Amino acid sequence: MCLALWLVLSGAPAGPASVLVEAGFQVFERDGVRVAVAASGDARVRAERVRARYERAVEAVRANLGLAPQAGACVVACGARRQLRKVVELLAGSAPPDYAEAIAIPAMRTVVISPASDPLADKALAHETAHLALHARFARIPRWLDEGLAQWAAGQVPADRELRNLRHWAFRNGVIPFASLAEELPRRHDLAAFAYVQSFSVVAYLVVLRGGVERILDLLARAQDAPLAAAWEEIYGETAEATWERWRRHEARRFSVAAFLLRDIPLFTYLAVVLLIAYARYLVQRRRYLAAEDAGGPAPGGAEDDAGAEDAAGC
Repeated sequence: MCLALWLVLSGAPAGPASVLVEAGFQVFERDGVRVAVAASGDARVRAERVRARYERAVEAVRANLGLAPQAGACVVACGARRQLRKVVELLAGSAPPDYAEAIAIPAMRTVVISPASDPLADKALAHETAHLALHARFARIPRWLDEGLAQWAAGQVPADRELRNLRHWAFRNGVIPFASLAEELPRRHDLAAFAYVQSFSVVAYLVVLRGGVERILDLLARAQDAPLAAAWEEIYGETAEATWERWRRHEARRFSVAAFLLRDIPLFTYLAVVLLIAYARYLVQRRRYLAAEDAGGPAPGGAEDDAGAEDAAGC
């Protein structure tokens, strides 16, 4: 899964429509959904296509989470990633990371997308739509759970290589502490990508093995009026730390050293290992040879040579 998603949890007090018009967009509204596209002669046609994609995203979120966004959502379709950054900065007051290609601003019921996410456009839109639905229902959501549920709703299963890497670090007890992911994800691309995979993995574990989506939503509902730790113990019968450790062990057991070495270690690393082994053997043999000479005895192979000479003389 190529990381290209982001979530902005703050928004400008003014509605987005006036800001978007000033930025050169045309805004169309139908059936409680506003769609903004760059002003042009075929703007209405493009807006209808975007609205149809949004409706599919809403259905995916409803099917996988049992939730839907509030009416009045706004979908902004940008022509390029640079335009997306500018629009988000105008709406939210701060620019997203450079790699972001789809962004949700729940406080404004707004999703901003760009063509760069087209290969996975519907899933990216469903992911951001899930954020709108979750924040319409819950005021407080741990960030890792927010992202994990959004990925689950959109069907964004990480690639095999990403899962192997996660299991490798779970095996080494090197996953990111969840306490550090409660408020925000790392902005550095590689760490953020790993945090997304980890968040999905925990949500998948909770859904498949620990009671399903309904149980997670029940947890979030109880956590609105009580500390998350207390709600977690009430729902899962153990501390959050205990659940996370169970999850880590679950993924660690699925780690395959052979698969990791064969598929994820570069070829030059294998060559380096072969050379190191050959050099180590050379050093061992050289040390044995020098030790035999210092002791005054026959060098390695010398005894066999002497025996061979005697046999030859006997003949």
